[in-house]
Amino acid sequence: MKPKVIVVDLVSDDLAVGRSLSLAALRQHGRVVRETLILGGEASWLGMGVSPVSATHRITSRIAPRWIAARRVQGAIDAAVARHEAQSCVLHIWSPRALAWAAPAVRPTTPMLIDVDLDDRLDRVARWRRALPSNVCVGLRVPTAAAQRALGAQGVRVDDIPLIRGLVDYSAVNEARHSDARARLGITHDMTTILILPPITPAAGSFGALWAALLLEKIRRDVRVLVPQGGPESRRLAALARATRHDAVVSLVDPACGLPLLLAACNLALFTPPGDAPVWALPWAMAAGVRIVASAVPAVTEMLAHGHNAWLCRPANPRDACRRCLRALERTDESRKLGEAARSGAFRVFSRQRMIEQYEQAYANLLAGRPAGAGVVDAALVG
Repeated sequence: MKPKVIVVDLVSDDLAVGRSLSLAALRQHGRVVRETLILGGEASWLGMGVSPVSATHRITSRIAPRWIAARRVQGAIDAAVARHEAQSCVLHIWSPRALAWAAPAVRPTTPMLIDVDLDDRLDRVARWRRALPSNVCVGLRVPTAAAQRALGAQGVRVDDIPLIRGLVDYSAVNEARHSDARARLGITHDMTTILILPPITPAAGSFGALWAALLLEKIRRDVRVLVPQGGPESRRLAALARATRHDAVVSLVDPACGLPLLLAACNLALFTPPGDAPVWALPWAMAAGVRIVASAVPAVTEMLAHGHNAWLCRPANPRDACRRCLRALERTDESRKLGEAARSGAFRVFSRQRMIEQYEQAYANLLAGRPAGAGVVDAALVG
């Protein structure tokens, strides 16, 4: 049977891990026929146990893509539609760099859904969106209300910004919880292990989180810190550990072992962004039921509340984060209750099936000429 609709995923080498998890789920479990077009070089986002995205077609160029690749991009999209004899096509653009490749090539009549987050240049994306004619069907999907507000402040209509929460692979989380994760990572049971949650970036406050953990080690000598490696910021954290003679305390771990295993091996997950930042790893920590210490910034507080399901600290304040970590570790019963509440909340909000249904609702809206966010209700508001 010929598909009525095909979704062509446009992926570039700046695809973030959180978005790659969503793409993988849509490809494996969605009801819509999809093809993937990889634009640019090899993906730099592989890690945290994410498998490579297989491509129907790959376009690379050493010259600025805006001038060299427009015809090739549109030709690959047309070929995908013809191959499936589809009646309609939606382009799902997964990052701003993929948008830079696609924007010069895509016909204005083609519906587009673009994934963006707080670490993207939202001002540029919003400016590009505002410059389009009003009859062009384009939606900007965001994973948090903080990102939705940021785009709204840039003049994008809220109806054009569907808020679709990410997902958690609960089977992977549960499997890791029942495995001997600490032994696999070489962690003895007498160690108190702190995991710096990804992404390991300046915006995520990873440097400050490590400072907080090293302060904690002065109080509790059994502390060990896990840092997912990869990228310049993890190297900066390793340099800090060497400079402060904490090489034996800080371990850079291969992200390919997967976030569920790291969460199963840790006693506490630490995430201290100084301001709003991508929070894709927080739902996984919630689902794992581990102690969470995080900054009280809007992107965090829309899913965590101090004393309800996490320990929150002041942003950009390693001393306060250290104090919260110490309390979380010492108050075992209270932390267990908070972890149970976080796990329950994660099951309610971060559902793979709900995420898929909301994406497919956004596709249907765009094809029908409606705003992408029409009828897409934030999962956090659903009882």
